[in-house]
Amino acid sequence: PRPRYHYPLDQIWNTLPDDIQLARLRLPPGTYDLKVSLRGRGDNLVQSKTFEDVVIKPGRMTFTAWHAVNY
Repeated sequence: PRPRYHYPLDQIWNTLPDDIQLARLRLPPGTYDLKVSLRGRGDNLVQSKTFEDVVIKPGRMTFTAWHAVNY
């Protein structure tokens, strides 16, 4: 028999973040250093991260990801 997995919905929903933000940029091919800034209330800087040497190739999509926790 196949194992069955049961996850109560309240446990799944509790693990989702309160806020998800994303940005989409259209850049010509090349290599970039991308700086991302996380801003809180009143436009205060909370955290920032620089993605170095991000290569954008013609006709391709490029993704970066950053997980930040703001307490």
